[in-house]
Amino acid sequence: MYDRHYDVKSGFGKFRRREVDDIHTLSLGKQSNGSVTFISLTAWNEQRKKQFMVFTNYRGFSEFTAWLGERRPEQWAECERLGVAD
Repeated sequence: MYDRHYDVKSGFGKFRRREVDDIHTLSLGKQSNGSVTFISLTAWNEQRKKQFMVFTNYRGFSEFTAWLGERRPEQWAECERLGVAD
């Protein structure tokens, strides 16, 4: 993580730089495989293009969300207010 951007990687793909100011919406979600439930955080830009999806069990999740909360406080507050969607 940097001051105003972050890098994302999907699977074995290349890292891509994303600007934190492009985050328009943050949403928590729940995914289950029958025996284990995972909570995810997803971000979208203004055009509803997914920017990233991370899970609460990923290393550094709490540090990343604290970083997001400082840089996108309105979006983070709304995400927390709505809570986990089913």
